[in-house]
Amino acid sequence: MSLILPCTLLLAASISFSQISNREAGQINPGAPDDGAAHNDLPTMNRFGFPNEIDQSSRYIFYLHGRILEDQELPATSEKFGEYEYTAILNRLSVPGSVVISEKRAANTGVYDYAKKISEQVALLLAENVPAKSITVVGASKGSYIAATVSYILMNTDLNFVLLGSCHSSVVDRWIERKMRLYGNILAIRDHMDTDLAGSCDELASLSKGAGLSNYQEIILRVGNGHGILYKPMDQWAEPTVQWGHPNYQ
Repeated sequence: MSLILPCTLLLAASISFSQISNREAGQINPGAPDDGAAHNDLPTMNRFGFPNEIDQSSRYIFYLHGRILEDQELPATSEKFGEYEYTAILNRLSVPGSVVISEKRAANTGVYDYAKKISEQVALLLAENVPAKSITVVGASKGSYIAATVSYILMNTDLNFVLLGSCHSSVVDRWIERKMRLYGNILAIRDHMDTDLAGSCDELASLSKGAGLSNYQEIILRVGNGHGILYKPMDQWAEPTVQWGHPNYQ
């Protein structure tokens, strides 16, 4: 059973656990010092904005990036992982028949506040008769915590979510304590070496079964560069991400 909240009601939506502070989210996500450069890729990014016209036959993929893009202008670069290839990632997710929606968040964006914004955009698509099964919210690192919060706000059992480099144990413990649950179809992907900044979503998924979790899978990659897999449009995570939500894949 799906629960679709009208856009106007989302503004007043309440949540049973305290908002994750940006400070907490920052502790479990990599960032690099701002190099002082003012690089902009706005002409390219504009085509990934929320569409003015909605095609009910398209699939919609929201991509929520990692925290480093809040900390730096484009191109954002980590000393450990290299450049966060934002535009290349968006292009990789732009498979035929899909519409990719993404924006570079402002510095120190609050997880819950931004999750409300994405929830409102998802609600607009649903109001335009886009099937929930045709909508996927993808989050990487800090973006994954936003995506998980969208899942909890909307409580729609047919929406699709991909959590990349997510479920750090400290966050999962906090969510469980606050009785947060996952809803919809959840795919979690992480590298087996990503032990400092990510972890398994299994415990939270187990507690969410019977509440609103329709489908759950976890993929552990053997790439070996940990959180660095999120910085490039690697087929190992990008292919299952774009396929997630297709009935023949699940």
